[in-house]
Amino acid sequence: MGQAEPDADPARAGGTALQARSWLSRRPAPPSRRPPPAARRSAIRLHGQGSPPVPSAAVRPAMAARLLLRSLRVLSARSATLPPPSARCSHSGAEARLETPSAKKLTDIGIRRIFSSEHDIFRESVRKFFQEEVIPYHEEWEKAGEVSRELWEKAGKQGLLGINIAEKHGGIGGDLLSTAVTWEEQAYSNCTGPGFSLHSDIVMPYIANYGTKEQIEQFIPQMTAGKCIGAIAMTEPGAGSDLQGVRTNAKRSGSDWILNGSKVFITNGWLSDLVIVVAVTNREARSPAHGISLFLVENGMKGFIKGKKLHKMGMKAQDTAELFFEDVRLPASALLGEENKGFYYLMQELPQERLLIADLAISACEFMFEETRNYVRQRKAFGKTVAHIQIYLFIIIYKYTVAVFRYTRRGHRISLQMVVSHHVVAGN
Repeated sequence: MGQAEPDADPARAGGTALQARSWLSRRPAPPSRRPPPAARRSAIRLHGQGSPPVPSAAVRPAMAARLLLRSLRVLSARSATLPPPSARCSHSGAEARLETPSAKKLTDIGIRRIFSSEHDIFRESVRKFFQEEVIPYHEEWEKAGEVSRELWEKAGKQGLLGINIAEKHGGIGGDLLSTAVTWEEQAYSNCTGPGFSLHSDIVMPYIANYGTKEQIEQFIPQMTAGKCIGAIAMTEPGAGSDLQGVRTNAKRSGSDWILNGSKVFITNGWLSDLVIVVAVTNREARSPAHGISLFLVENGMKGFIKGKKLHKMGMKAQDTAELFFEDVRLPASALLGEENKGFYYLMQELPQERLLIADLAISACEFMFEETRNYVRQRKAFGKTVAHIQIYLFIIIYKYTVAVFRYTRRGHRISLQMVVSHHVVAGN
């Protein structure tokens, strides 16, 4: 190992932006960036008149050098302007709030600028609910393959269902951040059994957004109270993510519909009182997407059969079931929204489902990181705690960085690489 050669790339030698600029000035000037006419004509013939030609070999080093210099400038600016962890706060109104990198724990209450003190109060009540009403009984529910119906009614009384549904429809009338609090707190409790999020934030919006006044009045208040458990049946044995491959169908019989088919892997399927069923209603449509409708199927209807509860590798307390429909006669009032518009309703509502899953996943990662951090601080090996063994620290740093990327209101990512060692070892 010796000093870097005079013509060596300063980025590899640990140089600064100023050194990179000096290095660039000593290199011979590249030939003209504009390729000769023959090369331009060749590039146009190769790539088409509307496509830009590929840079010549002579131009590429200059482009790479400019990108290098720009990267060094950005990195230098970031290093110079990054405040210490204690100063990295955000504000919700006049209230200063720590962002996740500066919090003592990822699961602390009162952090992140997107939330307010009202959300914090609500979070405390939700956390208490899961600690008192869910965690002590979850192991028992895992053995049973389902949670108790009493839990649903307790959640309804606590105001944890239908939070983001308008009050005029029979919901709580809260905002999306309030319902996100319930997603996160369930993940922090490490209890996957209650299907509250699917019930409240996937099933109920379909009824509230596309249902008739009669459908809304019949189902939304009962679902908010936890007395009517909702599910949505999309997945089939031969059609998962490909919703256009659905084979369950509904045919007209006078003013009624006759529903036939089967669904699988349906969350809340065993306990469900109401199921939104995706079915084909027009096989002659120009594409499958133009011939799909949604139906409201109630528990107890003749021909609606619930199959066995499925035994899964995880989420064992979450009731997941097969559903069968054998000549189920549905009244015209069971159609949700317009006929043959079901696929468009699904495309409109699925983004919120994906958001829900993402927030649950991040929150679960945060919980697991805290569990890991507590363990490595206590576990001893080779005369010291595991947290002070470098190889394990590297692994935790990686997992920490992956787990706690969050987006601010402006969409900027917050990276935690610079404070992770302090968090893991010192406990701050």
